[in-house]
Amino acid sequence: MSDTPAEPEPKNNPLVLTIIVTLVGAALITAGYCFFKYFKRVRGQARETTLVGEARQIGSSAQQYFLTTGQTAVTFGYNPTTGALSGDITPWLVCTGRGYTFDHLPIESGASQAFTMQHAGAFNNEPVWFTDEGKVAFEWDFDHPNTGPYTPLKKK
Repeated sequence: MSDTPAEPEPKNNPLVLTIIVTLVGAALITAGYCFFKYFKRVRGQARETTLVGEARQIGSSAQQYFLTTGQTAVTFGYNPTTGALSGDITPWLVCTGRGYTFDHLPIESGASQAFTMQHAGAFNNEPVWFTDEGKVAFEWDFDHPNTGPYTPLKKK
């Protein structure tokens, strides 16, 4: 038997443990918020790029129709559930992405504002104007507070 007293067992302080768990949780919540905010922005940019690409395919198909048939306007149908196209444009383009909204059809040859396309999550859910060639008709102005998504500040 030794005369030295036994070392006391270390006690876990619940206050210190609570503070550590709170700090770690706050750091994880902040990191998660930043990640998901970035992910949402990247996903929106991907949808915008896809929308512009699909419009270019439609415009290119319309141009092929104009050159082949000599007509000055082309109409087509669109099924937003499947992305299937119907009508005069189908020899050149059979389907496109799903979930789009088209307006201002038919597409007329030589029109600087031929049609609009819209998709949820792209361009603040606003329709975007395209020329008959499928090019964006107006510059997008993100910084202007009152003019809307497709302002005629700079014509393309």
